Amino acid sequence: MFSEKYDELKDWLLEVDHGKDGMENGLNGAGRRVQDDKLGGIAHLNSEGAFTYVDSGFLDFMNYDSPENLMGKSWKKVYGEETVRLERKALSGLQPGETWQGRATGNGGKGSEIPQKLSLTKTSDDGLICKVSEISSREEVEIIQEKRKRRLSTLREGMARLKDSPTRYDIYNTALKVLREALDLDFCAMNVEDDDLCLVKGKTDGLSDSGYNLYGCIERLSEKAMTRGEVIWGDRLSELSEKNNGSGSSLNYSYISVPIEETGAVEVFASGKDAFSELDRSLMEIVGNHLYERITRAQLEGDLKNQAIHDQLTGLYNRHYFDKILAKEVERSQRYGHSITFLMIDINNFKDVNDRYSHSTGDQVLVQIGEILRENVREPDTVIRYGGDEFLVLMPETGSGSEIVVERLNEKTKNWSEETELIDFTLTLAIGAARYDPGGEQPVDEVIKQADQRMYQDKKTNEV
Repeated sequence: MFSEKYDELKDWLLEVDHGKDGMENGLNGAGRRVQDDKLGGIAHLNSEGAFTYVDSGFLDFMNYDSPENLMGKSWKKVYGEETVRLERKALSGLQPGETWQGRATGNGGKGSEIPQKLSLTKTSDDGLICKVSEISSREEVEIIQEKRKRRLSTLREGMARLKDSPTRYDIYNTALKVLREALDLDFCAMNVEDDDLCLVKGKTDGLSDSGYNLYGCIERLSEKAMTRGEVIWGDRLSELSEKNNGSGSSLNYSYISVPIEETGAVEVFASGKDAFSELDRSLMEIVGNHLYERITRAQLEGDLKNQAIHDQLTGLYNRHYFDKILAKEVERSQRYGHSITFLMIDINNFKDVNDRYSHSTGDQVLVQIGEILRENVREPDTVIRYGGDEFLVLMPETGSGSEIVVERLNEKTKNWSEETELIDFTLTLAIGAARYDPGGEQPVDEVIKQADQRMYQDKKTNEV
């Protein structure tokens, strides 16, 4: 097979090594020079990027046992996500007969990363001649430094994107995407105990087919990292997995698990032994710390936002929130032709609670009345503490059903005040209802004012 392919590649290889004037040296001279010095080898890719030929030098250099390991396979098997960079940087605009030379890192057949000099020559049929060779120790150091710089840059830019993530779920997804971009991972995961959430991003087909419990692995890794409060890493994922079946296969995945304080942990996984370096471990530790800070900030921002729209005493929505949603509800009412009913509510004789008991008792009464209102309106209705002992209920898409709600609120409040031990007299509600009609002439602010006036009329009638 090799000799036949050598003849087919003769002209291409001569163009790469000697030019057309060097044909007398033949293919064997080009191939021997690479192989005899044990510096590397040669392969051919078709126009779709699949291997159609590999010589023994290429196989030895890349740690593959036989041509069948690569023949017909995409070159992504060897160069992974780096093929995207090569296609963009090396092959873009490359014409037949032209050669790009540079450095790359290939994925060896035994899971190792192989820094190399890489030469890519485009052929007349849009294929590629691929030559690989060793690089010096100095060049290897430069590659490592370049890789470190690239990873740091990708992580720095990615972590900066976290500040634009509005929710914790967005933060988790963004972080996993950045990690995959920066570390060339098979897959990564985020296990967040606070949210009872486990996200996995990447290719896990091999895991699901192997009979191992992936989520069990992640949970054990997270628990181990969180318990110790330190980074956990290794190169045999199968040691942490409980098999789902009798499979005896081994999962040679390297992993790093980093605790995010008490929140959870983030894990990265790559195939092969020793796939991660000390640099990767350090970078992951930085990521874990950054994630904790961003998650904590998001929680704080969420708490502050929640406080901004809720009444601190009753937990109901506040006047500020009502002002924000009113225009939106009116617009929706006009779009769909549905009316909005407003219930303005006041607690009759509430001043007597503060005077006869205390303001602390008054606060407890407000909390419990607020709970009665919240539990006895419809699901789409919004209860607002309007101010003092006044409440407002916004009821979208209502017709005559508001009368039933008013009756129920009065009954529940009366029953509560007769049974509670907070006070020894009966409290009642003064309720005024008014309906906004999107086809009518009365603006919504006039409707709300009308509900308020009717509430005071009801109060005068019932207050003693």
